[in-house]
Amino acid sequence: MSGIEVAKRSMEAQKYAMDVIGHNIANVNTEGYTRQRAELETTEPVLVAVTNKNKPLASMGTGVKMVAVSRVRDEFLDIQQRNINQDFGSWIQEETNYSIIESIFNEPSDTAISGNLNRFWNGWQALASPDPTSPGARSNLMSQGEVLANSLQQTHKQLQDLQVNTDKDIQLKVNQVNDISQQIANMNANIVRTQASGSANDMLDKRNNLVGKLAKLVNIEYYVDSSGSSTIAIGGVFLVSNQDVSKMTTEVDPGNNGYNTVKWENSGLAVKITDGELYGLIKTRDQTLAKYLDKLDTFAGTLISQINDLHSKGYGLNGTTGTKFFSGSDASSIAVNDELMQDSSLLAASSSPESPEGNGENAILIGNNRNKMVLSSNTVTLDQYYQNLVADIGTGSAEAKTYVKTNEALALQIAKEINSVSGVSIDEEMTNMIKAQQAYTAAAKYLTMVQSTMDTLLNLVGR
Repeated sequence: MSGIEVAKRSMEAQKYAMDVIGHNIANVNTEGYTRQRAELETTEPVLVAVTNKNKPLASMGTGVKMVAVSRVRDEFLDIQQRNINQDFGSWIQEETNYSIIESIFNEPSDTAISGNLNRFWNGWQALASPDPTSPGARSNLMSQGEVLANSLQQTHKQLQDLQVNTDKDIQLKVNQVNDISQQIANMNANIVRTQASGSANDMLDKRNNLVGKLAKLVNIEYYVDSSGSSTIAIGGVFLVSNQDVSKMTTEVDPGNNGYNTVKWENSGLAVKITDGELYGLIKTRDQTLAKYLDKLDTFAGTLISQINDLHSKGYGLNGTTGTKFFSGSDASSIAVNDELMQDSSLLAASSSPESPEGNGENAILIGNNRNKMVLSSNTVTLDQYYQNLVADIGTGSAEAKTYVKTNEALALQIAKEINSVSGVSIDEEMTNMIKAQQAYTAAAKYLTMVQSTMDTLLNLVGR
């Protein structure tokens, strides 16, 4: 009878092993699936009497049993992947927004601010000579001034629009974090309940996928306790604790131009976001875009004050003076003075009230202002300041692209390592299947042999 039991146990164990192999093969293309393995162990032996006076009892094996179905997973690789995903999420957002910023400035381009600025300066030189009274030269200058002002206004508006859209994206990402966190908390309950009496391998894979998505959104600290429940924290504050979720929310901050600040819903404290897509968006909104808006305003404000100062000291065709060329104070409000737009004779090309018609010296002086050191503690010209602004955008964009490529390579490498450990190999599974099938067949043959032997013994006893 013990032989029959050994055969039966062997056949059951190999059947379970083939079921596990079949499950692996079925999920070969399932994202985030972890290869599973049937863990087999020998069953408890029995003691039988033997003809050995020193050791009258011998330990005889009773077969095999399946004790668990385990996930083939390296937690250290998972930690590395989460860390890489956080950096990658941050840089991908910065790269995306830098690409938009570059397209807004559209430099180098003949129709961008630099081209309009160059034509504006040239307009003053064209007005000065040969005829400062020329209606065509005056109309051209007014037109170039209007085009330059419009391009500065449009660029400023597009940067602000990008800030607004980025702020909306931050709200969407916060909602995603809350949604994923709730799913993880729900998975915790199911995993703990299932693992109390068995294994929850597929559930663990699903939770692992959710944690990976969460890590790409925001910096997290992740822990799993002995019951299988997970805890997730951000900046030392619990986001998920077993089945409980501390949700994040967004709140308008008047001190930050009315943009949203990410806070904990229950305490009202600011969330310490240091990585992930949320960090990339917040950094873009509050640092990158704010910096370029400030630089653009500084450029426009200085242009306004420099041109107005010189123009107000000159004289129009009718001897008028004190007229400003630009109105406004920064890139959002710069415009050509309405009085000049209505009457180009007010353009102060002359430096002398005695010869307002034939003197173009003030126009020359204004045109030459492009070479005057007026910004960055009087170390750069207006043209240089704007060129440095564009160069800074290019540098920031190149840096973001470099980090994205670096993180992509790291993410690909760690994904390969995880796949080599946890991924399903069809060749390997087929080999394991053949081994299990052959073991099952051998156990069946063994069972047939045992049954034949038992029949023979019973026939002998019955005679």
